Amino acid sequence: GVGLLAGNGLAAYYVFENGITAHYESHRGKPSGNHSSSRWFGFEVYGTEGIISLRNSPCGEMYLYPHGLWIPEEREWERILLDEWEKRPDGTNRSDQEQMHLSNQMIVKELVQAIEADRDVVAVSSGADARAALEMIMAVHESQRLKTRVSFPLENRENPYEVWRSGKESR
Repeated sequence: GVGLLAGNGLAAYYVFENGITAHYESHRGKPSGNHSSSRWFGFEVYGTEGIISLRNSPCGEMYLYPHGLWIPEEREWERILLDEWEKRPDGTNRSDQEQMHLSNQMIVKELVQAIEADRDVVAVSSGADARAALEMIMAVHESQRLKTRVSFPLENRENPYEVWRSGKESR
């Protein structure tokens, strides 16, 4: 989850310096304990020639919609299978748990290699990436608190709802 939330969902629209735009939504889900049921967790990248969707990360389901215009018909989406990710060396399917374990191994391997080579993390998300993603999420809440758009880096480094609740309405 994204922490304290006023309501059951939120949506945000971002405009980056290079002109790229992004849309973010988060909605309260039903906790099921089943990783395969988390297809709602993921993202899409929209391009002029199609849309690619990554779902259920890190267990990973990837889909391609090979059209530049989105039409909501599920049958139009083509599942992309990555054998090296989804299958064991013997060709049988990996379980969600095995994919999660493989993902964790890849992350740890990259972190160890980065430390040993005294270099930045490049093959997986870094701490800076995580901080930027968290700041984008918190910006949605801060924008709501201030009732205006906000810029990065955020001036308020605290949880906006904690600031709101405490009564210290600083900008």
